[in-house]
Formats: sequence, structure tokens, C-alpha cells
Amino acid sequence: GYLRARRPSRRRLAELTDAVSPGDKRAEATARQIFAEIAAAGWPVGTLLGSEAELMARYDVSRAVLREAVRVLEHHQVARMRRGPGGGLFVAEPGVEAVSDAVTLQVARQGIRPDQLLEVRGAVEMAVLDRVVADLDDEGACTLREVPALERSGSRDGVPVAGQDLHSVLAAVAGNPVLELLTLVLIRLTVLHATAPVGAPGLRATEEVIDVHQRIVEAILAGDHELARHRMRRHLDALVDWMR
Repeated sequence: GYLRARRPSRRRLAELTDAVSPGDKRAEATARQIFAEIAAAGWPVGTLLGSEAELMARYDVSRAVLREAVRVLEHHQVARMRRGPGGGLFVAEPGVEAVSDAVTLQVARQGIRPDQLLEVRGAVEMAVLDRVVADLDDEGACTLREVPALERSGSRDGVPVAGQDLHSVLAAVAGNPVLELLTLVLIRLTVLHATAPVGAPGLRATEEVIDVHQRIVEAILAGDHELARHRMRRHLDALVDWMR
């Protein structure tokens, strides 16, 4: 209710759309207008906005301009075009990539250091761990037991920061969608900042991370809160050292 009460009004969104400068590309202006209308409607995921022909007529643009506008909307996970019978432009559900990409731009603009980012990630992940240990049910325990085997069976190629699976699973098991979203965004930001090949974890380091994850899982399943916190804290501190 708090967020809905503070959602930008239709009038404000209309002002933002009208403020598009004449020098902007027509496709970008069209994409902004469609975006503003979706946001004003409360972002109704799955809603059909119209067929290609209907949208061309509604926004008075050519097929080429509309398709470029759709490409922009699809890139930002605002809407998706489905081809064929019953197709058209549908409101999409933004994924964690859209959120984290936006945050990444802000992080870069403000000159935030990776270790500062990981300080926040550590606080969020410890809060997740506390919830999991306090409220773990049988279903969550079964999910956690599967993590070490899944991590060992996964690919070791192209992963800047090894073994992210446990962190995302814990966030899902915690049962708080806000904490889960924050964790997934922070994991993705960590990966995006870990782009330098020098010092990237090799196979041995990957195996060590998976071993640590297994020990964290064992402590959680044993109900040993302090041991689980100790192992997770050391694991996150080691990630900070590696990112530096």
C-alpha cells in the first residue's frame, strides 16, 4: 500500500513522456511512451497492448520505427512481441537482470567500490541465513540437501565467481521475496564486477567454494545456528578479499 500510494501518477508520467526532446529518435520516443503507459497502468504483466498494425496506427509510426521501439522495450524487459496468430506486444515481467543492470549503472556513476558492494551483500545474506535457520521446514531442508550435488554437476566454465547456487537457493528458501530479490541483484552485481581474468578462481578454487557451501548446508541442517553463521561469515569475508 505504501508503494502504491507513491507510484508516479498518470499526469507525472505524461509529463515525462511529453518532455522527450525533438532530437530523440522517433523509436526511442515511442518506446518511452509505451513504457510510461505500462507503468501508469500498474505494470499488468501478460496484458496485450495491441497487434503490430494496431500499435503502428495508435502511435502513428512506420513498421520500422515500431520494431525498433519494440527492440528497446524487449531489451529492458518491459514488453515482448509474439509473432503469429494471437500475437502482438505483451507486457513482460521484469527479471532480476533488469533491476541489477539499472543498479549497476548507478553504482558506476557513484564510483562505489566492489568491497562496499560486498559489505551490503554480506549483511543481506546473513539476514537470509538467519531466516532460513529459524524457519527451515522439511521442503526447504530437502532443497538445501540437493545443492552440493547440483553445484558439483554444474559447469566450471565462464563463472567469474564460483558456486553462486547456494546463495540463490538460501534466498528462495528464506521465504521473503524482498530479501530474495536483493540477494539475486547483489549476486549479479558481484559477477558483473568480477570481470578481470587475473586472480579468477580456477578449478581448485571452485571445488573449495563448493566444499565450503556443503559445510554451510550441513550446519544449517543440523540446526547449529552459530556454526552456520560462522562458516557463512568466513565465506563472505573471503569473497571480499578476493574481489579486492
